[in-house]
Amino acid sequence: MKPGDVIRIGNQVKATPKISALTVLDVGPESLTVNISGGMTTTVNGGITMNNALNLDTLHLADGRAVIKLSPA
Repeated sequence: MKPGDVIRIGNQVKATPKISALTVLDVGPESLTVNISGGMTTTVNGGITMNNALNLDTLHLADGRAVIKLSPA
């Protein structure tokens, strides 16, 4: 993932409020900044659970790119 990339989230994620997409805003050497479709922007250093429904874990950050893992919460 790199800044500007968008991940579309399907209806299988039952979050309230609904998460329909994640947009990568920035990838730093130690953290990833994303915007969640509901308007929330957050910086992730390791992992985060969004709306008690979706886990986002950063697996690798280097050279302005990120490898992430999405999984159900």
